[in-house]
Amino acid sequence: MNTFKIGKGLLLGLVLVIALPFLFISCTGMEAATQTTTAQSTTNSVPPLNDGTTSAQIEFTYDQLLNEKHITQTIEVALPGSLIVTLGSNRTTGFQWQENASIGSQAILNQFSHQFVEPQSGMMGAAGKEVFVFKTLAKGTSTIQLQYSRPWEGGEKAEWTVDLTIIVK
Repeated sequence: MNTFKIGKGLLLGLVLVIALPFLFISCTGMEAATQTTTAQSTTNSVPPLNDGTTSAQIEFTYDQLLNEKHITQTIEVALPGSLIVTLGSNRTTGFQWQENASIGSQAILNQFSHQFVEPQSGMMGAAGKEVFVFKTLAKGTSTIQLQYSRPWEGGEKAEWTVDLTIIVK
């Protein structure tokens, strides 16, 4: 019986000696991956605008969009200036905001960029954000329409919409 207890203890010790380094490496790797993801999310959260213009910002979170499927709002933006529109987005559902916004008058305003920002939580299925940047070109009033759809043929279209009236002053 003593041999069995020594063998069992030796086996347990051997398992711990083998398992601990893997546990340590995986925890350290997860921490490093989390730090990298957070750093990338922070640096990519808003596209850079280094031209010295004034920017207006508006954000609708994923939760807000779930509660209100069709949003209409009026926003004033300076000339020269830019408008940063951030919209909650969960691509794991198959939905995404259209790549290019529908703009009423491109003589007044145009789309500068659009990018998807991964969720900061790193959790599978968590909502991220889509960030659109628009540049003002002239004084006047224009509209922007954004649609959240499943882009493939036969997919749901315009399930959520954001309609903005932009007054450039």
